[in-house]
Amino acid sequence: MKKKWYEHSNRLDQIGWLLVVMVFVANIFIIFKGTRAFIHSDGATAILYAREQWEQKALYPQQWNYGTDIWNVGLNTIIIPLLKICSSWLTARAWAVVIQTVIALVVTALFQKVHVFEKRIWMVLLLLLLPVSEVVSEHFYFQATYMTMMIYLAAMILLSLLCISSRRGKRIVGYILLFGLLVFRVGTGYAMILVFSAPMMLSFFAAIVLELHKGSEKDISKIKKYVYVMAVIAIGTLLGMIYNGRLTERLNLNVSAVSNYEFIPYNEIGQSFLHMCSCFMRLFGAADKPCSLLSLGGINKCISFVYMIFMLGYVPVSLLRRFQKVLNEKQKLVFLFTLFSSFFVCYLFVISGMDHARYLLWVYYYSIINFGIWICKFRSFEYEYAKEIKVMVIGVYVMLVMGVYGYYLTYNYSINSDSLGVNNNSIDNQVDYDLIDYLEEKGYKRGYGLYWQTYSYMVASDGNLSMAAIDNEWKGPYKWLNSSKWYENTGEPCFVLVTKWQYEQMPEKYKEMCYKTEKFHEYKILLYHNTGEVQSLWES
Repeated sequence: MKKKWYEHSNRLDQIGWLLVVMVFVANIFIIFKGTRAFIHSDGATAILYAREQWEQKALYPQQWNYGTDIWNVGLNTIIIPLLKICSSWLTARAWAVVIQTVIALVVTALFQKVHVFEKRIWMVLLLLLLPVSEVVSEHFYFQATYMTMMIYLAAMILLSLLCISSRRGKRIVGYILLFGLLVFRVGTGYAMILVFSAPMMLSFFAAIVLELHKGSEKDISKIKKYVYVMAVIAIGTLLGMIYNGRLTERLNLNVSAVSNYEFIPYNEIGQSFLHMCSCFMRLFGAADKPCSLLSLGGINKCISFVYMIFMLGYVPVSLLRRFQKVLNEKQKLVFLFTLFSSFFVCYLFVISGMDHARYLLWVYYYSIINFGIWICKFRSFEYEYAKEIKVMVIGVYVMLVMGVYGYYLTYNYSINSDSLGVNNNSIDNQVDYDLIDYLEEKGYKRGYGLYWQTYSYMVASDGNLSMAAIDNEWKGPYKWLNSSKWYENTGEPCFVLVTKWQYEQMPEKYKEMCYKTEKFHEYKILLYHNTGEVQSLWES
């Protein structure tokens, strides 16, 4: 009689998979709770873009003002059908993030199919599900933008490994899929050149050098396969850059995000490096807003610090020391890739003076991948204190899981949002749902405001409010990731929504032009007879 799948697993694996299910269910709770509590204009854009794509039946909607990096297939694509099913836009967005999370788990689990992971895959998936910090929680589960980019990256790594398969048919499929995906991804932004194309080509080049170093034992057929993959990556990247040029010209864009970076002065490099270290602490949840050392949050930070040192220090050093003896062909390539890509990410972060921990999320994901490789090679490493290390790893692991979820699941988002540690913009600009009810009751449907309020209020009201952003200097439309048609002069009554401090900083002419000012909670609502009055205040 054939054994069932769970009979092949030991008790630890069975408990592990149960934990994955429990944590995933907890994640759904966090996604729904966090999406409603911390929706902001950055997070709202995916819904608004999806709506424009659906209405115009176009991948690149007309009149849409794209950002410096073009994005068109991602979270917004999942949202499109859900907008027709769900009761509210925010519910549609939350379910889209849940679906995207499932896709991320499946793509990451595929590393086991190509023999990069061999066992204990549940440990990898569990780490991927942990919102260990505000950076991870927002950009993987609230705003969820970097989760999309990570899925694309993981897919390209897997396709690169498919390209060196022993079967010719699989290799051809890998070449075609990798080539197409590269053209598409590089065509919509140059970030993948630094994060994927360059480091992956370097990884294959290093593998060729290592193979040639074997002397008479070198495998010529393996070297040829590596060369072919490098050629596919090079040509796909080049054509992607050409496609990007044509696309940006057609969409009236003249800049890529990469061109916004520049070298900072040499005397600021040291400070920038220390800032990167601080960002890693924040990324892993080891440092955030001040709290008591003996509080639940403080204990979590201490555990997270140990976790960070283990993932960023111990695991890669351990793999590097045993690189030649233990790692198989695909594990070597993936590990080399994570080292090269991490170097590029960290170098760019330091020399350009980046200031956000989210730019290091690539390295965070690489640390989880390398942990998966380390797990399946643990016994081969012949540690002198193997049992003690195993107990320590599992102990920290369990405390991390329980600590993080004990913190997030019992947290009162609405009362103590300033202590949760989510993005400051989310905290300062949380949607006031009572204000939405007030505006709808008054019949105020068309409005303007500064960026952080506008799109989040449009989405939170399920489109009942139509709001467009004015630039920070109040001189005119803030045309970035929105539609120009939102600024058309319709002649209908409109309002300008501002917070107290925004009201104090706005030009006097806005206050003089309005016929009435209303106050609701921390907001002021300036009323105008028609859209033309507001637009007449803008500089041409």
